[in-house]
Amino acid sequence: MRIKHSTLLLAAVICTMLILSGCFSTFSPKQTGEVPTAAMLPFTNAYEPEAADGAKNLLEACLREGNMFEFADQSRVGIAVAGINLDKPFGLQPSQSVAIARELGVDYVLHGTVALRRTSKPSGWLYAVVVSVRIYDGKTGNELDSWSSMTDSAVQKSSLDFFAKEMAETAAGDVCAKMLAGTH
Repeated sequence: MRIKHSTLLLAAVICTMLILSGCFSTFSPKQTGEVPTAAMLPFTNAYEPEAADGAKNLLEACLREGNMFEFADQSRVGIAVAGINLDKPFGLQPSQSVAIARELGVDYVLHGTVALRRTSKPSGWLYAVVVSVRIYDGKTGNELDSWSSMTDSAVQKSSLDFFAKEMAETAAGDVCAKMLAGTH
């Protein structure tokens, strides 16, 4: 019964976030004609690697299905980012974005992070998962836009261990919906 309650609560929070997101995005790659190409860099999180990988995979599939981007092959992306520390919340340097885009022959580079946030409440520490994504221009390396989504901070540590991947995927789905709709 406790798992059902947590799942319903998480679904309600995500629906609320979708309804309340109203800031318009400045980036819109949808153009007439050919679909732009992009490199989806691996999402990293030392504490929850499965959650980070699940969020990246879901976001890439969602954006591909939404016809927003055609993505470079992940094996080639892995080679292009070898030696670059991707586990940093402040993003990539312009020179890194340009080098990756040039090596892969893509228009854009997407870099994302998955973070665990904890909040102190009278009932104890509660946890949330935050997924953030930045998009960089492949020619200039400039950051064009960013999106993020956070699950509700209502999960105990014991539940986070069980639900981290699902929470990250839910947040990534919300980020994808925002990107496709042109909102934040």
